[in-house]
Amino acid sequence: MKIKILSITLSILVAIFFVSIFSQKRNENFNTLDSALLNKKYELSKISIFSNDDGQVNFYNYENFWGGEFFSKNAQNKNPIYFCVDENLLNEFILAFQKIQSFDLVLDSKKNISSKELNQKYDEYNLSDESSIVISFFDKQENCVSKIYFGALNESQNKIFLRTQNNFSVYTIDSSIINFIDCKMEFWADKNFIPKSISSNIVFSDIQNFTFSTDSLQNQNAPNSLIEQFLKLRFSNILQDDDFANFQASKQDSIFEANFFDGRGVGYNYKFYPYNFQNTDCVVYTLSVTPSIVFSKEQSDFIKKINCTNTISQWTFNSIVQSIN
Repeated sequence: MKIKILSITLSILVAIFFVSIFSQKRNENFNTLDSALLNKKYELSKISIFSNDDGQVNFYNYENFWGGEFFSKNAQNKNPIYFCVDENLLNEFILAFQKIQSFDLVLDSKKNISSKELNQKYDEYNLSDESSIVISFFDKQENCVSKIYFGALNESQNKIFLRTQNNFSVYTIDSSIINFIDCKMEFWADKNFIPKSISSNIVFSDIQNFTFSTDSLQNQNAPNSLIEQFLKLRFSNILQDDDFANFQASKQDSIFEANFFDGRGVGYNYKFYPYNFQNTDCVVYTLSVTPSIVFSKEQSDFIKKINCTNTISQWTFNSIVQSIN
């Protein structure tokens, strides 16, 4: 009899155990959603990243390349800086947002919660309009197809809080996405002397009619060593805000100028100027690109607007000068 009672008791305990396990799984499934932040079906025309702290960066799809536009929050004038985009990085960014991943529900906005309470919760997770970083994706018809508000990291730093434009609930996803949540222009810029997106990954044999000028030499044919320098060098920073204004106010005559064409008839003009950047002597340069008929009108219009002023170290500039000797 005792054995029978023990068997029945054991059976009941086992049943309770499995019921609790399945109930937990159902609850986990109810609070977890597998999805992507961006549907792969959309052909994108524009991506925007906005932060109240830093400003806004926009990326425009010009078919063969992406163009960048940056509005700094601290700029004295509100004119944008147009720059060439690191397209490998931008493609990684898009793929990361298209990836299927797990969304863990933290706050269900459909439950009994007032707008005031919801906004208080948003403040706790840094998801208010003022504190979040907002990333928006636009399709070919310029409709916003995905708008995501990113907030704080959780205590263990492995999850990031978010909400979307169409779903006011709060979720967490893997925090690795934070690698791309950045609206600083320098993070996204193609830092090659010769931008890869505009030049279609130019190689030595593509460069034609390369000439240079200095204080003492005018329109000299460039040696191979100078061409090789331009193909491999990168800049450090992009002047903006007070630095850009100070440079414009103190701008002197250029100390070095270079011009060349690529095999498609696209012209490149570089002018180098001395400057003191953050209490360090350096050199800055401007790049003007003259598009050829290989570009559409839209593409040409963007290329003509590129207006960033880039800094290089004195050592880098010296390596350019030494290559002509």
